[in-house]
Amino acid sequence: AAAFEQRLQMIRRANKSIEVEYFCYNTDLASKIFTQELINAKNRGVKVRVLIDKAVNVFVFNSYYARELNDRGIE
Repeated sequence: AAAFEQRLQMIRRANKSIEVEYFCYNTDLASKIFTQELINAKNRGVKVRVLIDKAVNVFVFNSYYARELNDRGIE
């Protein structure tokens, strides 16, 4: 929980850019909160980029999330 809160605080403090990389990006409550914080940062004018490394045996990413991020200008 502390590491998650630290990530949220870093997103909230960002004023220029955010780049994150994950192997798994699930649709649980934590990822919903994380995604909303990324969208909030983008709305503040922060450049946001998300890299999801597609390793076949662990790749998880919901297409809804991909559309939502893309529709909001998040690479």
